[in-house]
Amino acid sequence: RILHRLLLVYLIMSAACAISYWFAGMTVFDAINHAMTTVSTGGFSTHDKSIAYFDSSAIELIGVAFMLFAAMPFMLFLPLMLGRRSGLFSDGQVQSMIAVYFSIATVLTIWLIFTGQLESLDAVRDAIFNVVSIGTTTGFVSSDYTTWGSFAAMVFFFLTFVGGCSGSTSGGIKIFRFKIAAVMFRETLQRLLHPNAVFSRSMQARPLSDEIVASVMAFSLAFATIVGIAATLLAAAGNDVVTSFSAAATTMANVGPGIGEVIGPTGNFASLSAQSKWVLCATMLLGRLEIFTLLLLLTPTFWRD
Repeated sequence: RILHRLLLVYLIMSAACAISYWFAGMTVFDAINHAMTTVSTGGFSTHDKSIAYFDSSAIELIGVAFMLFAAMPFMLFLPLMLGRRSGLFSDGQVQSMIAVYFSIATVLTIWLIFTGQLESLDAVRDAIFNVVSIGTTTGFVSSDYTTWGSFAAMVFFFLTFVGGCSGSTSGGIKIFRFKIAAVMFRETLQRLLHPNAVFSRSMQARPLSDEIVASVMAFSLAFATIVGIAATLLAAAGNDVVTSFSAAATTMANVGPGIGEVIGPTGNFASLSAQSKWVLCATMLLGRLEIFTLLLLLTPTFWRD
């Protein structure tokens, strides 16, 4: 029953997004296709220029709203379906996600204005849309952010890993893992200061068990290791260092565009060799299935049991 309601939430959100895009100026065909890839945080566009093709602030604003909704835990929408109040924006994950995205967007806006690359309103518009798109792992682009300078390119590279909330359609490492890592980082510092003290470990008023912490550490290690192995294999296939690392990261996080001349926001993966594409297919599957689901299928113990 919960699955049926979650599916209904997904369909209602997709329909609302498509109608909004249509009212903002898209054709029916474009509106339906972009709605499906917005809510799924898939990012595939019917145009080579992605969202930049439309050059519409209204379309970009709608995209930002629905990308954020799609990156939130879908379970939070269920009370709304039942006519009850929902703590959609009071959820700790959602608050952290929005704070991260808009903090980064603010920094990039200031960067674009003070370096004289864009006027104030254009800087705000491009920074917010592209940060939310890459952060939620949707992968739409409204401009080529790699032309904003090395600082902006590195910001977007690291933003690739963030992702949305758990229970959403987003890929990436996800906000809740970063929150748990922050709790453990703070606890480690406290233990160094007070070796004999006893600390209670919690997040959002809920205790964090050793099993949860261990699973986050294992996932993070596996994620970084696979990105490193994939980047090494891509480099061995003849790709440059920037393309290799960026391609490994963006496919593992299921984002889409990376950085560099080949697979940047205005590029694509078409020119990569067949060997490179096999590596990237594997990383996309591992990233979308959260690594361990697929790795379990490859273990002999799984088939024996």
